Amino acid sequence: MKQTLLCLRLPVLTCAALLALPIAAHAQACNVGEQTLVPLTLVGSQEYPAIPVTIEGQAKTALLETESRVTLLHRASLEKLGIKVGNVDTIYAGADMMAVQLSQFAAAGFNMKGIFSVIDSSDEEVGSIGINYFQRRDWELWLANKEMRISRPSNCRSAFLASWDPHAYTVKFDIDSSLRDLRPWFNVRINGTDVRAVIATGSPYSYLDLHTAARLGITPDLPNVAPSGEVISWRKRRMKVWRAPVSEMLIGNYKVPDPQLRVFDMTLSGEMMVLGLDFLRNHRILVSMSQRRMYISPLGDAAFSKPGARN
Repeated sequence: MKQTLLCLRLPVLTCAALLALPIAAHAQACNVGEQTLVPLTLVGSQEYPAIPVTIEGQAKTALLETESRVTLLHRASLEKLGIKVGNVDTIYAGADMMAVQLSQFAAAGFNMKGIFSVIDSSDEEVGSIGINYFQRRDWELWLANKEMRISRPSNCRSAFLASWDPHAYTVKFDIDSSLRDLRPWFNVRINGTDVRAVIATGSPYSYLDLHTAARLGITPDLPNVAPSGEVISWRKRRMKVWRAPVSEMLIGNYKVPDPQLRVFDMTLSGEMMVLGLDFLRNHRILVSMSQRRMYISPLGDAAFSKPGARN
């Protein structure tokens, strides 16, 4: 209306150009862009996902660990490739740190070069890829189909991106505002209380912190809570684990059926939980870093399962 009124005072050609402005200034359509399909190899008895990488021109595999803030390479594997690893000075007494400078570390369709942290590890893979590798990209996990998809959408802030499932559930997430921790943190409602959670492809099970569980009314002495072995924790401490049924578990608007969680002392990580492989193999998940939103599609009636259950 304002443009029409203004046209009454302008020459004809100028008026025509002015009336065309709303069309020219219309917001661009969502462009998902090309997707990079990354095949997943399932490693070991727990079926940890690994992806192909190229390091200094040599083909290898690296574990995918979305719960890790940084990408870590393994010294033994690097040395077998003839790549020299150096020590790094640190202010922490008794802490030995190593690093390597690479001109090529290609994975998931793009290359990250520069300095990488190195650790001692007996794993055959060349390292583990952490969440920092995907900080500017959306990533989709479909473990049941042994694939990962990487994309970089533009102008899609409000679009619905789960193209495979119009009924996919959604939940918002956030990351550390200082960008020191790029992991997507989202709320999971357990028995009516919100708990902060992350996706953990390097964890065989979904775990809840022992002290957080107690606050929610879940303790090892309950009759329906059973021992479930041990895990090796910080400084190689052996920690007891319990398997506990949960009355109610909500992720955004998704009510998780028959939730079963493992519980152990995660004091050094704070009050939190991780969604591990027992959950991920039964769901198709898109983590949209561009939208700060996660999409979840259940793949069957069961929300949690053991390795091999969906193969």
